[in-house]
Amino acid sequence: LAGGFASSTATTAAMGALARREPDLAWPAACAGLLSSLSTVVQLALVTGLLAPSLLGHLAVPLMATGLTILAYTAFVAWLAPAPQVGGRSPVPGRAFDLRNALLFVAVVSAVLLLSAALREAFGDAGLGVAIALAGFADAHAPAASAAQLVASGQIDLQFAAYLVALAFATNTASKVIVAFSTGGVRYALRLVPGLVLMVGVFGLSVRVVPMFFH
Repeated sequence: LAGGFASSTATTAAMGALARREPDLAWPAACAGLLSSLSTVVQLALVTGLLAPSLLGHLAVPLMATGLTILAYTAFVAWLAPAPQVGGRSPVPGRAFDLRNALLFVAVVSAVLLLSAALREAFGDAGLGVAIALAGFADAHAPAASAAQLVASGQIDLQFAAYLVALAFATNTASKVIVAFSTGGVRYALRLVPGLVLMVGVFGLSVRVVPMFFH
């Protein structure tokens, strides 16, 4: 989970490499890979809460539902999975907080804001969605921060911003699916991907449905 605060996608890759080296660890590695996405959910809450508290309020139920889904799926898989028969464990390298990652985050947010402004000027809201989606493949938090800043400046409304966050979350998860297959192979990916799909589905559905009951 801590590794996910540095990069959930990198943690997914590290767990895939571990599962490829130690096939008996495919289930635990998949659980760890999915749990790293919980840090993505926490960071989305932090970013939106700091930049646009109203957006966090709008996303509170979807974020909580997604976090609970991750925990429930992980617990279910851990209960079903056979105990691994290997003695050693390979630690995941990296730190939870890294200055380089922080600077990269700022750079990506700036780039997304510039690209979003240009595409929105040229193509309207559809262009903004394209920019957010493309940025999400690399990082979910930077485009979410961009959406939050647009809410704070009054340029977009809360529901549209929520859709943008969900879009970035979905494309970022698509990156994790690709990474899972490429680093851990089919054995690892087939254990991880259903949880990722369920996670995105719950978040997207919550973003769409929850406002119908609370607004």
